[in-house]
Formats: sequence, structure tokens, C-alpha cells
Amino acid sequence: MIKAILLATTLVLAPSVLAETASPQTSQFEQTEQLVNINQATLDELVKLPSIGKGKAKAILSFREQNGPFNDLESLLAVKGVGKGIVAKLEGKVKF
Repeated sequence: MIKAILLATTLVLAPSVLAETASPQTSQFEQTEQLVNINQATLDELVKLPSIGKGKAKAILSFREQNGPFNDLESLLAVKGVGKGIVAKLEGKVKF
């Protein structure tokens, strides 16, 4: 009788446990899904973007202060240390 109860409990709970463990993990950025406005972002907001560390964030802020707002992703290529690979990773994560 006890074995039957344990078996029934296992069969009822197993699908929900498996569903919880089978879901893919997402990054903190993907969970928020908020676009970062590259022309208004602070240093702390910029470093949360993929491949943007403190140094690149400072370079983006400095470039923005000296040259004005960015128009599109391609305009970020003018920032020292920002290449096509980084720009590709920022696609869909920033706005202007």
C-alpha cells in the first residue's frame, strides 16, 4: 500500500519537476529584455551589455561626450576598442 502511494506521488510530481529542470537558463539581460539607450546609458548600464567592460564603457561615454549621440550600431565602430564582433553582440540589445 505504501509503495503504491509513493509510486502515485512520484508519477504525479515527476512531470512538474522535469519541466522545471529542463527549462534553459537565460542570462540576466535576456530576462529583463529591456533595450539600453546607448545615448543615455550610464557607465553601470553600459557594462551590463555583452562584451562591454568598464574600459569600453568609459570609451563609449567619452566618445559620446566629445562627438554627440550615436546614430546606429555602425557608428559605435568609431569608438576605440569596439569592433564588428562587439557591434554584432549588441544588435537587438541597444537603441538610439
